[in-house]
Amino acid sequence: MSLPLIREAAPSDRRQVAEMLAEVWGGGDFIMGVWREWLSSPSGDLLVAEVDGRVVGIMYVEYRPAGEAYLAGARVHPRYRRRGIAAQLTLECLGRARSRGKTLATLATSVENLAAQRLAEKLGFRLRARVVRVRASPLSRGQVDRVRPLGPEEAGSAEMWARERDGRPLKFDWYSYSTLTADDLRLYAEEGFAFAVGRYDGLALWQPYSFGGPFLMLDYLSGSRESARELGVLARLEARRFKLERVYGQVRASEDTLKGLVEAGFRHPKTRGMLVYEKPL
Repeated sequence: MSLPLIREAAPSDRRQVAEMLAEVWGGGDFIMGVWREWLSSPSGDLLVAEVDGRVVGIMYVEYRPAGEAYLAGARVHPRYRRRGIAAQLTLECLGRARSRGKTLATLATSVENLAAQRLAEKLGFRLRARVVRVRASPLSRGQVDRVRPLGPEEAGSAEMWARERDGRPLKFDWYSYSTLTADDLRLYAEEGFAFAVGRYDGLALWQPYSFGGPFLMLDYLSGSRESARELGVLARLEARRFKLERVYGQVRASEDTLKGLVEAGFRHPKTRGMLVYEKPL
């Protein structure tokens, strides 16, 4: 086999990538929906691996504020796996991130993807967090005594609370993860989709979303068991208010937070979840 050529993607690659993804995910991959956005993004590079004139792998690196880079969309054609292509794509992304002055790289993979986990660890990534998928149906009535809207002026103190609780808190953003910042909290608060319990015993951010049907997406939720229960109940009430079909999101696998969400009527399949890795650059 010829050595793979790692290069930036071109518009003409899209059909070959679609054909490759049909073999990887049976046609149900989200990448076709973000292909043009990734291809033209000024804050990221979309790369492909080419062998004998055919695209056999892809990966995207997004350059984020505060020195972070996020690696996403890693795909290799099944017939070309175990040949180091994913490693070469990853190393090229890391090199490009360093050249942009980034100091931390993050990636996420399924808890079931052992090959991706081994590769991440081989390349020096360390486990940052495990997140689990949670979901619930809308709720027509419920009581939330201590939940209040978060004010934009509280963004800094709320971020400090989240860092004290979670270390480097993660915000979920539909197939990607980023470090929760004061700017995030301020924006959600200004929009009316940020909530706190008490002074700070819990925090949550969410937004109405539509992908395969309208739903309320939990972008961040953390707190004590009782706080998570109240935030979970409010999220279900909000879904009903906005006439959405369900509540969905990914939250850090904190025992007390998950127990509270279960008490609020959420389900979280124990075999489903993601591992988020990070590597200093």
